[in-house]
Amino acid sequence: MELTEVFFDTNFLRRKNIDDFSVFHFGSQFEDFIDFLGTNDVVDYYRINISEITIEELKKQINDKYKEELLKLNDSYNKFKSVHDIKYNVDENLKYDELLEKLMREYFEFYNINIVEIKNLSLQNLLKRAINKNKPFIGENGNSDKGFKDAVLWESIIKYAKKTENKRFILFTKNVQDFPKDLEEEFEKLTNKKIEIVNEISIVQERILLEQSRNIKDILTLNWLKENAQILIDEINDYLSKKDTWKGYQMLNISKIEDLVNKGNNFYSFMVFSNEDEEEWQWYVEVNYKDNELQIDRIMPCI
Repeated sequence: MELTEVFFDTNFLRRKNIDDFSVFHFGSQFEDFIDFLGTNDVVDYYRINISEITIEELKKQINDKYKEELLKLNDSYNKFKSVHDIKYNVDENLKYDELLEKLMREYFEFYNINIVEIKNLSLQNLLKRAINKNKPFIGENGNSDKGFKDAVLWESIIKYAKKTENKRFILFTKNVQDFPKDLEEEFEKLTNKKIEIVNEISIVQERILLEQSRNIKDILTLNWLKENAQILIDEINDYLSKKDTWKGYQMLNISKIEDLVNKGNNFYSFMVFSNEDEEEWQWYVEVNYKDNELQIDRIMPCI
């Protein structure tokens, strides 16, 4: 099997919540995908690449969040310090941006992530995209800043592809509007190589399992979940009825299912959205699936 070069857009790596600023890691989808490659003994056939523009975008988002949360902490302390004897100590000398840089570097080394440079990108190509409003330069809802970063990501992948001998590429992105399938044709014309733009990790996982000649009926798909939504609702309600916290609760509908991840050994996780009393509920669900039978392993509400 030839080596496949895998790239991730920021929206596939971003964590929904940061619960500990002393730790850096990508979102669960990324780590689940890496675990899947290891479980199925194909990790040596997929090189994980992250463009510098993606790293810088994530770095800014985390630094901004750190400053925001620190301000909230200071405000809370000032509100309660006269009422309660609160011990509060913030290291004023801490340079969080430097700590974050160190944490990210260690994480990249641990997962053997290849960092793709953005220096010496063709300014002419970027200007041409901007002037002609060629994808992916046009940002979401007219957000030109986002569009510029998308264009830099795309140009960095093209430049990298021209230098490497490998011919298979994958780009994971949830931004299908600005990374349409048309770009796959552009990529092939410019590099004489193929790239697949994918918005669900499960698509690649299913193909990997098929290439390994696994039985198709043992592969859970989003289509199966959507077509059998009532089975899923019944299984979720049966599971929750056995938990004291959720006794009396009944899920009535499923409005959306996404982020399906194959964890290997017939275990899967995904997000379920339901509308209850005019409010949208989000649930993280883990299941065991085999021979068209689904069994709930774990459910957690996402607040």
